[in-house]
Amino acid sequence: MFTAASAVTAAHAQEAPAQDGLQEIVVTAQKRKESLQDVPVSVTALDGRAIANLGSANVASLAALAPSLNITTPFAGGTPAIFIRGSGLNDFNASSSSGIGIYVNGVYVASPTAQLASLFDLDRVEILRGPQGTLYGKNTTGGAIAITTKRPGRDFSGNLSAEYGRFDSVKLEGAVDVPLVEDVLSLRLAGLFNHDDGFVTNLVTGHRINKSRNGAGRLSLLFTPSSDFELFAAVEHFENRGDATPINHRPTIAQTAAATGPDGRCAPDFYYSGQCTDAYGYFGTGQPYRVEADVEGRELVDMWNGRVEMTKKLGGVDLVSVTGYLWAKRDGEVNDDGSPLDVIYSRYRNSSRDFSQELRLQSGEASALRWVAGAYFARSILDDNTLHSVNGLLRPLFATPDNPDGYVPVFPFVYSRASPYRQITNSYALFGQADYEVAPKLTLTAGLRYSIEKKRFSVNTYDEGTILLLSLADERTFKAPSGRIGIQYRAGPNSQLYATYNRGFKAGGFPGGVSDSATDFAPYRNETMDAFEVGSKNELFDRRLRFNLAAFYNRLHDMQTFQVVERNGAAAQILTNAASAKIYGLEIDMAAVPVNGLTATLNLAYLHARFGTYTSLGSDYSGNAIPQSPKFSASGSLAYDYSAGQLGNFFASVDGRYRTRTYYDVTGDRRLSQKAFFQLGARAGWRLRGDKFEFGLWGRNLTGKHYATSMLPIDVLGFDIMTYSSPRTYGAFATATF
Repeated sequence: MFTAASAVTAAHAQEAPAQDGLQEIVVTAQKRKESLQDVPVSVTALDGRAIANLGSANVASLAALAPSLNITTPFAGGTPAIFIRGSGLNDFNASSSSGIGIYVNGVYVASPTAQLASLFDLDRVEILRGPQGTLYGKNTTGGAIAITTKRPGRDFSGNLSAEYGRFDSVKLEGAVDVPLVEDVLSLRLAGLFNHDDGFVTNLVTGHRINKSRNGAGRLSLLFTPSSDFELFAAVEHFENRGDATPINHRPTIAQTAAATGPDGRCAPDFYYSGQCTDAYGYFGTGQPYRVEADVEGRELVDMWNGRVEMTKKLGGVDLVSVTGYLWAKRDGEVNDDGSPLDVIYSRYRNSSRDFSQELRLQSGEASALRWVAGAYFARSILDDNTLHSVNGLLRPLFATPDNPDGYVPVFPFVYSRASPYRQITNSYALFGQADYEVAPKLTLTAGLRYSIEKKRFSVNTYDEGTILLLSLADERTFKAPSGRIGIQYRAGPNSQLYATYNRGFKAGGFPGGVSDSATDFAPYRNETMDAFEVGSKNELFDRRLRFNLAAFYNRLHDMQTFQVVERNGAAAQILTNAASAKIYGLEIDMAAVPVNGLTATLNLAYLHARFGTYTSLGSDYSGNAIPQSPKFSASGSLAYDYSAGQLGNFFASVDGRYRTRTYYDVTGDRRLSQKAFFQLGARAGWRLRGDKFEFGLWGRNLTGKHYATSMLPIDVLGFDIMTYSSPRTYGAFATATF
């Protein structure tokens, strides 16, 4: 574990001792290069070295990097659930769209399957909190994660890093810059290999499962034939050949009076006592890293993408073109009940093709009036053919010579069902934003975006692969304005105050999933957010102390929500709109260099995230906590870099993370929540003189705390399914540059 606190500042400290205070951090949150402290936006920025130190190779590792950010990954093959300030979506289907947009080099990553691709060879990551409805557009009611990869350098150079740790984990990452034509054309080759033997044991087979097997490669080109034209292009491939994320099974049917809680279910103290079982008498292992599974599972993911960014200077105006294409395919096999019985088996199969094009005209950087205007188009084609087999262990009871598979349509809770569907989405938008310095210290901002999204959806549901139960097709158009109004006052050379209003928009759509009910595929409405924020950014004592503060109040309208419910004796997936939600909070971000070489950071967040009016299928969830929204969270670090002269530099850091109870379901049931926890990580090593080689030791989750990262109730069958965080890990690393 390596938290945001240490990632932002300690990573810089490891590059060079802090001699003159905190280093400047440059971001492009507003589509132009600016100092982090000058941008009137709540944003956390991290350099590529900090991300590499996280020890994880995908977007899930960002979960501890920014206030009010939570990311969970129920599956190893994609579809992360990302929440910022209480806004997000915990739907695990391929058709889902989170309220948090992920962008790589300015290209929106539409496919949830591609959102767990590797993070490697990065220049920086920017985590923008709050709606980004003008410059980033759709699906950013909660915020955006902007990832920027490294560009080719002008000189021949390279780097190679290696890491080995517990559970035979091996991580190799490297890159090389090759100039082809001096000061005109250069290329960069970068790659990543990630492998471990897994930390969960299947007691049925004795095998170690949840093994990681993934790798990625990227070829990028930088072409600068003149001072007024630049072309940056990249082609990337990622593949995963690892195991599925193991599912833990928790029984909820009390078998004795002593084990029965006030709600009629198993009381928490009796879950694994043997006095509680599921509907078939199974009671689980009660150990986070020990499961009993009849199917061990796998995740096969392949992805190709290409991105081209061109900038042409036209006098005092820049013309920018950003083009992206992505192809992603997933084939995942999962034991979705976490038991040795054939209760729920799932095969998740989908593929997507996404194309996007953005054109922008924007002013130069040095001007009292800075503006950007543009147009955006995207087309996405998603094909999904997920299969769910439910209660297969009961089939032998109904098998006959004429019906060897035991298929009985009169029993809706025994089936092997698929709902192959295709969704085609065309998105269009026009947008513009202007910042005008009306007085020497006062700047006003206004931005507007209008988005149109056309979706065409068709689905057929089959039992046993051939028996058609449902066929439907529909087409809808979703449209809405979004935008931004703000005021910024520079109280001093290193201090600013700002206030903003943002309107965010997330398009409606059609639920994915598997169902024989047309109601489950009925379209849901747009989600919109009205967000108000006031903040202050300050650097004090010759940039020895950074103190940033943000307070926000958000109202979500028609919030898109997901849950699994019981219907007709079977589990059903429901994606619908809650009427409203109210979210407010406070975030504090501090960093200090009290003495040369020592950097301390502290991030604090208070979040009140509750549904307003919300009823679904006759149940009232009004006032319940929004999933993935702990009331308090904190992270902090200490990093020290000591120069030993000719011998090089010793560096060390320690970091911690804390968060209060977190709910994973809209019901507000405490059993579907994770209680407060604290984690601790550390890193120490030696850097030889000249900064060409360094080596050392690392440790993550040194407290050994295991906590649930997802929970889902399967009440109809008497159990909950859960996934857990990684246990304590530790190891060694070495890095060389040339």
